[in-house]
Amino acid sequence: MNPDVLNEIIQRLQKEGMKITRQRKMIIEIMYEHRDHIDAEALYLILKQQNAGVSRATIYRTLEMLVEKRLIRKMDFGEGRCVYEFKLGQPHHDHMKCLRCGKVIEFNDHIIELRQNTICQNYKFYPTSHVMQIYGLCCECREKEKKGCD
Repeated sequence: MNPDVLNEIIQRLQKEGMKITRQRKMIIEIMYEHRDHIDAEALYLILKQQNAGVSRATIYRTLEMLVEKRLIRKMDFGEGRCVYEFKLGQPHHDHMKCLRCGKVIEFNDHIIELRQNTICQNYKFYPTSHVMQIYGLCCECREKEKKGCD
């Protein structure tokens, strides 16, 4: 983990009066190193493998605190569980989710971003964040159904 990023996270949390425990630091480090979508259970299993002694309750509380502080993003892809991804230092992106295999594809499209900004301006609306999630079938799953990827 980049020590500058870790220090920035810790400083942000401390400025807001948050206590930085060993468990919270470990969760932050794993979230940063993972760099992918991860759910609380997968995070718990990683910590358990490391004999970290971190409870599920601590994980959930820490994840919610990090979401609240806008350091990680929480997403619900409609599977009955939420996944999280590290936000700090990451460029904005949106997601496509395959309904068959569960694959998540990240993308960024400047035309979509510009269009969203124009729509907000037209409605005199000030956006603070947005989430775009597109659901469908990835190319591999369509190939399995013989529908092709054209």
